[in-house]
Amino acid sequence: MRADPLRFSAPRIRVHDNPDLFSCLGASWRDLANNLVGFGPFLGPDWCELWWDSFGEGNQLHVLEFGEQDALVPLYRTPEGLVSFLGGQDVTDYVGVVGPSSLHPAIGSAVVDHLADSSSPGEGKDWERFTAVAVPAESGFTAAVALAAIRRECDVRLTNEQSVMMRLPSSWDAYLASVGKKERHEIRRKERRLARELGPLRLEEGGIDPGVALDTAVERFIEMHRLSKGEKGEFMMGSMADFFRIVVRHFAAEGSLRLDTLFAGDEAVAATVGFADNFGYYLYNSGFAVDLGRLSPGNVLLGMLIRREIAYGRRVFDFLRGDERYKFRLGGVSRPLKRLEIRSPVK
Repeated sequence: MRADPLRFSAPRIRVHDNPDLFSCLGASWRDLANNLVGFGPFLGPDWCELWWDSFGEGNQLHVLEFGEQDALVPLYRTPEGLVSFLGGQDVTDYVGVVGPSSLHPAIGSAVVDHLADSSSPGEGKDWERFTAVAVPAESGFTAAVALAAIRRECDVRLTNEQSVMMRLPSSWDAYLASVGKKERHEIRRKERRLARELGPLRLEEGGIDPGVALDTAVERFIEMHRLSKGEKGEFMMGSMADFFRIVVRHFAAEGSLRLDTLFAGDEAVAATVGFADNFGYYLYNSGFAVDLGRLSPGNVLLGMLIRREIAYGRRVFDFLRGDERYKFRLGGVSRPLKRLEIRSPVK
């Protein structure tokens, strides 16, 4: 039964701080997450548990249940007094309330009241800072949190971010027509040039084709990613690479993983990790053979993925967080996100 937002102004809150919450709440949490549209795997219990197991050491779970499992706010606390969403900000593209959008404003106010009026279980400081990164702006959560925090004389910072997404048309021809003559020419030219110089193009579809060796594919992806320039190449080290391996194995078994590798001739030239559900495809991360950058293998692979997802009837291709130019060039539009930070009043 859905909660009535008119009767949800002062919802009952139950705090879950034991790691067994993922099994105890898993079924209801999964149902709530599955009713959300356009968030990929990021608000579900599987993603949050994998992240917690990989990066949660030394911190404390602090998942808030509202009403009778009407909604959840999956948080954690650090000994230094930070309260934030499970998933962190480095590997998770969307966070927020797991529950009906009609409840988000009341829940936002209730979260601030909960932090201000009660000490959370466990050792460590009371909360000093609350952060929420990459909350879709269409949710009333961040605005409600900010207003409630201002009333309690907290320091509030609310800034804008964005992800980029694209509504998919019914056919590949319609997509090509939508991006305009110049980009349409570039998509075709780059694909032809890559095939001409290196050999026939082939898409290996891990997560779709059961014959793909995922362990081999993920190591190949990690190696490509590490060869990237700058911070991107440095990102895929140690525990982060281990997290990607775990994510690939788990979501491949669950059915939503897409680990795609583009071959030109016999050579792997680009790879992506993404997720798919009934609503859309979510492009999570990518890598390509940097020595072949002049042939734009990453762009060629993206074009092939867009074409495939149109054929599968997906409604949205979500490029996720970041405002890189190629996303808009391929037809993406901005999805506004909010970044929120509040600090407790000085006592």
